[in-house]
Amino acid sequence: MESVVNVVEIEGVETLFVNSSLVSPEATEDIRTWIDAGSPVVFYGDQPEMLLDVYIPRVYVEGVTSGGSRLVALGIAATGNSSGDSVLRVMGKSFTEDALNHIMDWVEESVSSGSPSNGYERVGLLRDVERHEPYGVVESTVDLVRLLDDSSETNDWYDATVTQTVSPGKHIGDSGWGWSWLEYRMNGSAAGANVYLSDYDPPPSGEPPAGLFSFLWRIMTFRWDEAFPWLRDEPVVQGLDMSDFNRKLFMVRYENRGDTGAQFTVRHRYVLCVGEGQSPMLWHQTQIRYAKGAAFNVERHITPPMLDGLVTVNP
Repeated sequence: MESVVNVVEIEGVETLFVNSSLVSPEATEDIRTWIDAGSPVVFYGDQPEMLLDVYIPRVYVEGVTSGGSRLVALGIAATGNSSGDSVLRVMGKSFTEDALNHIMDWVEESVSSGSPSNGYERVGLLRDVERHEPYGVVESTVDLVRLLDDSSETNDWYDATVTQTVSPGKHIGDSGWGWSWLEYRMNGSAAGANVYLSDYDPPPSGEPPAGLFSFLWRIMTFRWDEAFPWLRDEPVVQGLDMSDFNRKLFMVRYENRGDTGAQFTVRHRYVLCVGEGQSPMLWHQTQIRYAKGAAFNVERHITPPMLDGLVTVNP
């Protein structure tokens, strides 16, 4: 018979794994003791969200992904200091060895995340992983920090850094699927949200292309590299900024004009403003278009909105 609770050592860190399909209410107190001690706790099985009945992290996403997957694992590492709580959500069809690998990576990163720069307080780290097989895997980490000395009596400011990695089927297996574009949105005017977009890092500009991916931020009606791909010197990822301060919207799309099978990592950063003493709430989502084939025989798949929901900060 499978154990309800197992302690697994990951890189020297004792991590508590709890089968949510078998756990009983009597185990709540012991699990809470583990969390209070700063040890990572992971719920898996039929109802991983039961972990929220034991402990509510400071930052969490209300709602579940609409990308066709379900929550298969939920982890919380409560640091109890300026490093903030670290939360992991793994979405997929079932709890597999791949999901376990994501958990192990998260545990290692949680214990080594460190504290933010002076003048900032980390509110929390929120890591989402969605396995959208056979197309690929997207990982997204939101690092939310609060400015401590903002010299304002009416507003508070929060700095969000979102790091996303797309690993297409070509990269992680033999499905043949590559990625065509990735789109990320943060909307402060969505239902339940209460933030204003104060500032953000625009896409790089004015620099010559460099590295594996070259960023070209001007949209042209005709692109010779699409018409004659064999003349292209290097892979190109083109970024399109569609943000709008009036709509409280941060929105960017990255279009892959090069090797669709290559893994791609991008980092977004934006600054949010909220009323003094209010807990910020923001809605965000990710969509990806995958592609398979070549020339005139290309099959495409656009995912439903993934990793979407209302990011909520608890007081």
